Amino acid sequence: MQQFHLCHCANLVFTFAFLLTPAAPLNAASTYTQPFSLAGLGSSLQVRANYGAGITFGLIDTGVQARWIGYQNRISPYSACTIAGCGNSLAVNDDNGHGNFIASEIIGNVAGKYVGFAPAATLIAVKALSSSGSGHVNDVANGIRHAAGHGAKVLNLSLSLVPTQAMIDAINHAAASGAVIVFAGGNNGAIFNKGKNISGLTDTAIQNLIITGSAGASKSISYFSSKPGAGGFVSTSGRFYSFASRWMVANGEAVYGASTKLGPSGYTYLTSMTGTSMTAPQASGAAGLLAARWPFLINKGTVANILLEGSQDLGSAGIDAVYGTGFLRIDRAFQPMGALTVPVFGIHVPVTEAKILATGQLSTTGVYKALQKGVAFDKYGRDFSMDLASGITLAPPSMATGQVFGRSVTGSATGRRFTDLGNGRWLTTAFSGASVTDRAPVRPGGASRFLEDPTRPQKSVWAAGFSTGSVYLGAGSGGGAAASFNDARWNGKTAFFDTGMAGAASLLDLNPGGGYATAGLDLDMGRLSFSVMTGADKERSILTGNRIAAQGFALGYSFAAAQDLDVSLTTSILRETNALLGSASGGYLKLAEDANSYAFGLSANYDLGGGLQLGLDATLVSTVPSGNAKSLVTKTSRLNAAGFGVALRKENLTGAGDTFTASIRAPLRVFSGHARLSVPVGADPETGDPVIRTEKASLVPDGFETGFALGYARPLDKATTLRFDFAFRNDADNIRGAKDHAALLRLTRRF
Repeated sequence: MQQFHLCHCANLVFTFAFLLTPAAPLNAASTYTQPFSLAGLGSSLQVRANYGAGITFGLIDTGVQARWIGYQNRISPYSACTIAGCGNSLAVNDDNGHGNFIASEIIGNVAGKYVGFAPAATLIAVKALSSSGSGHVNDVANGIRHAAGHGAKVLNLSLSLVPTQAMIDAINHAAASGAVIVFAGGNNGAIFNKGKNISGLTDTAIQNLIITGSAGASKSISYFSSKPGAGGFVSTSGRFYSFASRWMVANGEAVYGASTKLGPSGYTYLTSMTGTSMTAPQASGAAGLLAARWPFLINKGTVANILLEGSQDLGSAGIDAVYGTGFLRIDRAFQPMGALTVPVFGIHVPVTEAKILATGQLSTTGVYKALQKGVAFDKYGRDFSMDLASGITLAPPSMATGQVFGRSVTGSATGRRFTDLGNGRWLTTAFSGASVTDRAPVRPGGASRFLEDPTRPQKSVWAAGFSTGSVYLGAGSGGGAAASFNDARWNGKTAFFDTGMAGAASLLDLNPGGGYATAGLDLDMGRLSFSVMTGADKERSILTGNRIAAQGFALGYSFAAAQDLDVSLTTSILRETNALLGSASGGYLKLAEDANSYAFGLSANYDLGGGLQLGLDATLVSTVPSGNAKSLVTKTSRLNAAGFGVALRKENLTGAGDTFTASIRAPLRVFSGHARLSVPVGADPETGDPVIRTEKASLVPDGFETGFALGYARPLDKATTLRFDFAFRNDADNIRGAKDHAALLRLTRRF
């Protein structure tokens, strides 16, 4: 290898930053594809950056051979002598080979054979160095100013930084226009600038500056590469930046690029070179791709910092005096840096601060699809496609085995116990150590599950009710308010008993963390009943990061409409905090800060005689959500929902004190309503400001759940009862096509 030095006269102070590796020229048109994979460059990254289209590079070097096959008229050549007066007589074409080689690394493109970093970009090539590789500092400085002034966003100088006043002023001028400046570190194997500090650069200039050293394929420092050492830049504001903090290495050994050899078919050859000169265009090309993908980075002056931060750490941990920040890894530079956030009303909220625990009453599928089109932003303001709906899970409080056969069971897998105390008095009790919401959540459209999630916190769920024959009192916690209210309304074993038909009081079961109290009493003209529920759901509050709470009230009036026909009219109110019809939410996915629901219901129980009873139940609900101050869901419309069911109960089916129950139920389901979302879909190319698109998402489920349940209970003796239950749901949780079923056999013995 032969090291080339520039002329050491008064103004000719550069050390040419490459080593020539003798090699037979290769024909670029037919034999070679450039392997830049060590820098993490892949075609997918180039596609994301549109191959550098729209970016203009500046190359201040020995000129170029613009007719080389890989440039396709994308080069604008200049001579330093035509820009301003120059010390040497400089033409435009490269009569040395160095500049042409560097240009090909940055923008070269021979279809399918040789591809540089930014093969769709353009380049301003200023010839400031002679055929011998020598040149004047002022010519180089003028070349920097000219390229930056004509729109070059990334300037490549594959020569060592010589801190004369003219050079310092030119770098400051270029950086002020937003240009990134890349210098080669040098090939003398010594400490950069002999370890001396460099003063005079602005903070902006230093933040836009990169210096490159060389490491081989093994990522060990090349023997010839200069090193950053312990020196640094002292900015005009007095701030110190170590050389190492602006330094990275790339593969500078036996790199291929364009040759100036003229062949029979024109300028179609490649050659091989080694040196830090070959590493600078790799950093320049990477900077250009970043700027092409996110143009606003140039305006913000963060391109260089992103490349340096994304480098692969080598040598001592962190920034060191040999490798600087590490090895150039453009693939890492294209990955998010820092915590990803979502813009919500001008405030960037971490993507982790979002959760919807959706129930089957409403559908989050529309919200889910809208959010899948969104983006999140890293600390540099770059947008990255992301599933913003990843915080949506489906965890409906239904279909835990005990819950299927009666909401009165409050999710207990053992069901509730009914005790006849005689003389018209009776008692119900139920207890479970875990709530029905402890079942594992599933994503929208996923299959229903029955398994409880062992990672979820457990809580005590209980219910109790007592009737004197005319007065009923009930209480509980963790769900079951609707079942208790039904007992208070009917005060006995109607067709609705243990069927899970919550009816108009279903609102009271939408907050499984609340406690409740219920009462019912006979009047001269009928029966009056009421229930109150209040409380916070600690489990869902933890999962959503928001306090989930509700307060509810239900009032019922039951009367005999005809012989053997009892009718019950009900109304109920539910006020939810950070929840909407039971769907809890938090962070930037909050469906509503508050919601008020109003329900009206009609139920009838017809005694057909012989222990056979038929029940009909229907309810209509209207929900008015509040606005959202800090959510991508900016507004939720009024929701209208309905539910209905038919129940049948036959006692003494075989004359042995047994009981048969059957029911068909369509639980509460929204039939009209939508959410309006402001979804971030990108960043403005010039400013980096989030681009927001308004989406309207229906909250109406695409399925229509219909549940069928059968139950049979038979006493084996005075203390032992055998019971079998079976349930099936079509469009489970109102998800079209979802089906599930459960069967339960239990033996109960009183002691």
